[in-house]
Amino acid sequence: MSRRESASPIPELIVQLQRQLEQFRSSHPHRTRLPETLWAAAVELARQHGLYSVARPLRLDYTGLKRRLSEAPGLEKKAPEGESAQAVGAALRSLAVGAGEWRVARHGVPGDAADAGAYR
Repeated sequence: MSRRESASPIPELIVQLQRQLEQFRSSHPHRTRLPETLWAAAVELARQHGLYSVARPLRLDYTGLKRRLSEAPGLEKKAPEGESAQAVGAALRSLAVGAGEWRVARHGVPGDAADAGAYR
């Protein structure tokens, strides 16, 4: 049995974010910065599943994700698994492509630096 076959399946929330990232990457020029909403969802998933388990399937920079995780508000007070899953699910459901821009309705996941103060 190869490593690929013996690896555990990727959790559904990571697969959903993976699809969102692929859609973003296919519709934007190479090396375009990812929206903060996608990074915020990846940080929440990393809290649940670990850095490597999130960074690898999403093809995200491990060091960048680690830095964002350490800077994220509420790090010392980890949310129960159900609440984190709900926050990530809400962020993923609210991502939409419209007029070439990514928008997100804020459902408990900070979207940009201006919002960060409200969550500390």
